[in-house]
Amino acid sequence: MTSGAGARDARARTRHRFAVAGDRRGARRVPDVRFATLPLSAADRVRALEAATPSEAERYRRTGSDGFLLGRLLVHEIIVARTGVDRPIRAACATCGEEHGRPVVAELCPPGPGATAPGATGLDVTRLDVARLDVPPLDASDPGVTGLGVSIAHAGSLVVVAVGAGRVGIDAERAGATIPRDFARDVRGWTRLEAVLKADGRGFDADPARARIGRTTGTLDGIRYALADIATVPGVVTSVAWEAPPRRATRRTGRRGGAR
Repeated sequence: MTSGAGARDARARTRHRFAVAGDRRGARRVPDVRFATLPLSAADRVRALEAATPSEAERYRRTGSDGFLLGRLLVHEIIVARTGVDRPIRAACATCGEEHGRPVVAELCPPGPGATAPGATGLDVTRLDVARLDVPPLDASDPGVTGLGVSIAHAGSLVVVAVGAGRVGIDAERAGATIPRDFARDVRGWTRLEAVLKADGRGFDADPARARIGRTTGTLDGIRYALADIATVPGVVTSVAWEAPPRRATRRTGRRGGAR
């Protein structure tokens, strides 16, 4: 991890502006992406555990995974920064109900009495290497948005998270990783595919052969996703996917400008 001016320099180098071309509604769905690298210092670990929910702290005690702890901490930082209040992260498995499923923040709520102030989730965020998508605050009134989607990926010492309104998926792989060639030609194609599968929520329970993956968009079972590649750390390829709004129908006009 970095500190002080080093962290500010890292943020300046890794800030991105994304837009969904031709549709301003899409900007409200663009996820916030942050990353940091392990290891956690002993002091940071203590602060992270102080910020953790009881279920997160219990899972950490069972697994001892600093990667899990750091991922959840980054998610909480985004939730607070973009909504003004912290919320529990639920990860109930659709099959057994245990807390090892897809993480999600089920509700958006306005700040109220006792709300956690931005930056108060425990770890000094200025000491993290952070990549952020420069986007407006989340808008729960966006049609089709039911809450906050969360996705977390790990690659070596890298932990990267994405939080956004609706379906979100992120994947990271080492640049030299061996990938199944049945579904992607290279690692970049693979991270884009995995990001879409994670945004879908079923992962590889969905048939990856049904996915259509391009450079900036992908589709799976009739749902369209925007895609973007993220610069994180050297030697790691990272891609993020989020549900794009339906395409607007275009009206064709005749020579005199009338609809036909």
